[in-house]
Amino acid sequence: METTSSALDEDFQALCELLEGVLDPERANVPQLKEELDARLEELKKLLDVPPKNDATRNKLRTGKLEIDGAEYGLNEQFAQETAQLSDDFNMDEILAAKLLLRGTEAAESIDRTPIQSAKFLYHGRRKNLLDAIRLMFSYVVDENVGNAARVVLADATENLVASGGTHTFSERCISAMAAVRSAVQQLREKCRHAQTLGMAPDPGFIEDLELQLRFLRNQHEMLASIVFYLVKSKRTVLADFKRLLQVVKGLDRYDVFMAHHMLPLFAFIGTLCGIESPLSFGETIGLHKEMLKDYRESAWTLRPVQAAVMVWWLSEFNGICRDPPSSNTASVTQLDYGLDVYNPMKTALKDGGLESIMAISADISAEYPLNSAKEDLHRFLQTRVPPLEDVSVLLPPFKTLLISQLEIFIDSFISNMADLLKEIKTREEEDVLLTRRNGTFDHELERFFLTIYYVYQGRRDAGITFWNDPESNLHGFLTWASTRQTPFMAATFSYMLAAIANGNECADAAHKFLLDEMIPGSTKNRRTFYISWDHIFGRFQKYIQQLEKSANALAPNAAYKPPPPPTETEELEELTLSHYVWSKLDSWALGLPSVNTGALPVGGSSAVVKNGFGRGASENFDLIVSTVHPAEAFSNLIAKLVEPSVEVAGLKDALPFPENLGSSNRTSGMEPYTDFILGTIFSNSTIANLPQELAINPEKQETPSERVYCT
Repeated sequence: METTSSALDEDFQALCELLEGVLDPERANVPQLKEELDARLEELKKLLDVPPKNDATRNKLRTGKLEIDGAEYGLNEQFAQETAQLSDDFNMDEILAAKLLLRGTEAAESIDRTPIQSAKFLYHGRRKNLLDAIRLMFSYVVDENVGNAARVVLADATENLVASGGTHTFSERCISAMAAVRSAVQQLREKCRHAQTLGMAPDPGFIEDLELQLRFLRNQHEMLASIVFYLVKSKRTVLADFKRLLQVVKGLDRYDVFMAHHMLPLFAFIGTLCGIESPLSFGETIGLHKEMLKDYRESAWTLRPVQAAVMVWWLSEFNGICRDPPSSNTASVTQLDYGLDVYNPMKTALKDGGLESIMAISADISAEYPLNSAKEDLHRFLQTRVPPLEDVSVLLPPFKTLLISQLEIFIDSFISNMADLLKEIKTREEEDVLLTRRNGTFDHELERFFLTIYYVYQGRRDAGITFWNDPESNLHGFLTWASTRQTPFMAATFSYMLAAIANGNECADAAHKFLLDEMIPGSTKNRRTFYISWDHIFGRFQKYIQQLEKSANALAPNAAYKPPPPPTETEELEELTLSHYVWSKLDSWALGLPSVNTGALPVGGSSAVVKNGFGRGASENFDLIVSTVHPAEAFSNLIAKLVEPSVEVAGLKDALPFPENLGSSNRTSGMEPYTDFILGTIFSNSTIANLPQELAINPEKQETPSERVYCT
């Protein structure tokens, strides 16, 4: 309908398509891009702002008539109610809400939703495209692969956008828009909780509408964070924006994607403020450093490990500029005491969970996907204060790529600027092992750093080439140093790190030479320090093989040994009795009953209501099984082994593989509760969606049979 055309109708789809083709020579169309930008620039300047609802337009709505684009419409009661609902939900002028609902009515058939649902979809779709267009514009300004003609057009457009904020910077407006998005998410959650409180059964359409809006809002928040990131990288922000971000994160109270979104521009800010081309003088940077130290000591954030992570990142970058200050400001270094202003605060931040928080973020966004129980056990041991991010699966690949790039910068900075701290950490941890101290000085911080590197580089072919291409670099020196005198825990996490940065042909070849000792400076013969190498690795394998051979020889029969005769009926009965004993012990454990020394199950105390065939006492034990993938898999394998007929039993295998009266004193007899638990709980509930959040499953990966059970 021509009468419903307005600024709200523009969905920016055409502009997004033109921007997406900028890097493709076959799709790039600079003249058309310029024309589209000129036509849409005024709408882009408004960002997500819409005229708020007001009494004047609400009163017009109550009259039952509205004038839209010069045409007068008569409103029925349902249309008026839905218009008012849209106005309340989006804090939007009622006339704009009516226009939006008209568009939703027109699109309802093609979208296959009700008019109001279609209107909400169009509203969020427009916001998504608008933010995506702005994100692409700013990203291309700092992208060296963009052609000169397109770069000039985009640079002019972004300058106009940045200058459109009036008294507020464009980044400040983006940060405010992020707060508005979080507020909208909170309103949706409150609406859902309100319905639950009233005992109202949720309508399937309501749940679908809610989930769709939440996903749209999370993506909008993510794109706004990316826009602020690009504003920082292109030096279109001010110090007040950095402080504003710090204040926002200070008030966050959940480890969710909204917290992760703020980390991206914050980390970029730190690198910029402490960089060579910092907008601050060295003296101003020192003043900001003093301010941040004071705030860290006196004003703890709700999420203390996140505050510690920001401090670890800041101190690492700040120490870099202190080690090589601008020549005109070298006198300012005398204002600092390295121990009091950098070294000790860094140790405090590590103790408060700073590196653990960074490791947790890197794990949440990592491309790592294999089910690896050993690595997961290491990770759980090292991540105890910081839970996995909520809703991490909704993070989009472009955002993850940006955050990974910042983590690479941190790794380089921490290695280059905090080498003395790394040395102390390693020395202290070695002493803790030698002296069997349980509570170490640094609590495995080096292992956390190793795993951080593992998560950042895992699954990215040849991304770790910076560790290998220059034997004189800090990164290569770190590898050489880290491979010396390792404790068992260091060796385990170092191996994961080494495997991650050896991914790809070039990196694999370099890692092979490293383990051959061909890349380590100096002569092997003159070396007094032990380095990990292929010789060491295969030497350990050989040692284990020898130990196994000794065990095998000890069990070998002597020359007079004669093979046993075929099993008799008595021996078969003994084997079955042993199986029955295992079943009885398992059933006792499953029921939550006290352990006994005989195969008989205790009677009594079992009148609880049965769930999955077991009493209430079983819930805690079974919760332990389904909490992670590997115990669930092990339990399933145990049951499968117990019901498997013995290969030694000849003839007809018609005996039950479990006691006929299994559990009869406490529940319905038989093994049905076990099969019900495996099929009804483990199998039916173990999907990609509810696997442990630290496991990012790659849908393109071909699963092994055991993994396929948990990824259906």
